[in-house]
Amino acid sequence: MKKLAFALGAWAVMLIAAPAVHAVDVCAFKVTRAQGFSCPVKLGDTVCLPTSAAIGNCDDVLRCYAGNRSFCDAKVELTSGPQAVCPRNSRRPAGFHCFKPERVGPPRTPTPISTDVDVLLQEFSVTPNRSSVPAGHIIFHVMNVGEDMHEFLVIKTDLPPDGLPTNADGSYMEDGPGTDLLDEIDLVPSGETRDLQIDLAPGKYVLICNMVHTEENGEVEVHYQLGMRTGFTVQ
Repeated sequence: MKKLAFALGAWAVMLIAAPAVHAVDVCAFKVTRAQGFSCPVKLGDTVCLPTSAAIGNCDDVLRCYAGNRSFCDAKVELTSGPQAVCPRNSRRPAGFHCFKPERVGPPRTPTPISTDVDVLLQEFSVTPNRSSVPAGHIIFHVMNVGEDMHEFLVIKTDLPPDGLPTNADGSYMEDGPGTDLLDEIDLVPSGETRDLQIDLAPGKYVLICNMVHTEENGEVEVHYQLGMRTGFTVQ
């Protein structure tokens, strides 16, 4: 009687445990490569594998190897899953281990988000199409619509545009007190456009032309003093 009770109890435990077994998600894979000796699988077999950290949640392609008594290098590709019950006619070879191959690709260089600023140079003004931009990568498209040759300088400073330190001739003293000359376009011929790409942090800037031009009659034109300057803000 005790043996009967024990048997009935074991049968009841199996019934309760059965749904838990089928509750494990499995994935069906087709063997697309099987190389080596004593491989537990062959080309075209269907292999049923439970989801795990090693194989992921039914990854598309897995690399596999066999146990200690064989040397087998295999590859399997997903056919179905995840699902609660393994498909019929699938194999569950002992000692067959699979894993996600490490995917190594070329490092990606992020493309900087840039802001375009159009700047017109002419006698005697520097006119950007916007006076304020967000911090980051700035592309100045500088076009000379005047008759004379011009320059384009980007200066970081808290000084007003007309208050930069100057040389004896009245031109801007490059990197003078309270200023930091960041970059420049040396020459922009009449009717042509030059680009200047630069990374700017938040702050105040001044854009100028610092050309000193001597006319045929000997008159010296200092473009900064004649008004070729403007404030520029980066937020």
